[in-house]
Amino acid sequence: MKIIFDDDYIKIYVPKEYKKIDSDNFEDILKSILLKYKKLYDISLSGFYTVNVYSDKIYGSIIYMHKEDIDYYDYYDNQIDMKIIYEETEFLYQIDDYFYFNNKDYLDILFLEGKMYGKINREIPVSELAKLMEMTNIIKI
Repeated sequence: MKIIFDDDYIKIYVPKEYKKIDSDNFEDILKSILLKYKKLYDISLSGFYTVNVYSDKIYGSIIYMHKEDIDYYDYYDNQIDMKIIYEETEFLYQIDDYFYFNNKDYLDILFLEGKMYGKINREIPVSELAKLMEMTNIIKI
């Protein structure tokens, strides 16, 4: 699992080997992830967030939390309100190194608008998925 914290957003990458997120359990899993990392990194979250959960059957899920700048609500410390949107989708992986991914039979190479993307066409080992995550940018389609 990988988490990126920024001033206005939090992006959480959740491979399905870690937790399988679906439309029935994503609220409970999001809560458990936030509580775990709140304690681990002493994070203070408060305010209103728009949460987009993008779920891919091969990869897993990406949770994108964007903090909305709403002036008329007063939130107490550590009080959070969320609008959660769940979407099942497929991910494309933006590729910079064609030669590394050229002979991978699990990846269909696509060229769109001058950029190169890979689309996973079957289940792959976790080690290959980890390499793909490190060397590409994930784009939802």
